[in-house]
Amino acid sequence: MFGAIEFRDGHFIYTECDGKFNGDSCMKFLMQILNTYSCPVFLIEDGAPYHGRKDVKALKKETEDRKRLFVYRLPSCSPDKNP
Repeated sequence: MFGAIEFRDGHFIYTECDGKFNGDSCMKFLMQILNTYSCPVFLIEDGAPYHGRKDVKALKKETEDRKRLFVYRLPSCSPDKNP
C-alpha cells in the first residue's frame, strides 16, 4: 500500500497493489495524488529502487517544474526518521 496523509486535516489517501511495489504502482499513486489535489504537494519517500526508475523520475521532474509535486528522499540508514 502506498499512502499519504494530508497535512492540515489528516485526510488519508492510499493505493493498494497486488504483489510487490514497482515503478508502475508508484506512478499510479503519484497520479492519484496529483488528480486529488490541485495545490502543491510535498511528498517524502524512502530509498526504494522503483522511486528512481526513469519514467518515475521524469514524472517527478516534470511536476516539480510545474510547481505541483516536490519530492524529498529520506536519508539512507535513518530508522529514526522512517519508523
